[in-house]
Amino acid sequence: MRDDKTFCPDCFAKPAAQVAATPLPDESGIEALIGEYVQLHAEEKRIGERLDEIKEALKTIAAAKERVAGAVVLRAGADAVRCSYKVTVKYNQEKIAALESLLNAEEFASLFERKVNYAPVKARVEEILNSTDSAQAALRDAINEAAERSETASLAVVIPPKKK
Repeated sequence: MRDDKTFCPDCFAKPAAQVAATPLPDESGIEALIGEYVQLHAEEKRIGERLDEIKEALKTIAAAKERVAGAVVLRAGADAVRCSYKVTVKYNQEKIAALESLLNAEEFASLFERKVNYAPVKARVEEILNSTDSAQAALRDAINEAAERSETASLAVVIPPKKK
């Protein structure tokens, strides 16, 4: 519900006031923006690929150097790059469950924290939200109350098909 109107989840997530308040450019302005975006996107891709190549080469060089406080600093005159190392550990859930049976509950709780996550069964939730059944009105309200909706816009350059 927004302003005493009922919206589907997709429409509700759209920031209506924000979109309405933004003046849109004319056709030539839109064409200029698209042209500049496509050009900059290609440049960003080229720069990103070259940065990745350089990063990998510098990481290889840093791996052969001595670490100080978990990092290697590579210098070239006034310029410097720090290569930091971070170790992460993931535990196999089945093996941790087996470990639980070897320890008492207090001891296990001091070593591991149990977490519970909820993920919607999207089709079923949408079915209830789109329903007009008055018997499910309270459930729809509770689901909408528990939901935090947001909308993110993303752009992608459309690659023209190759000419044969």
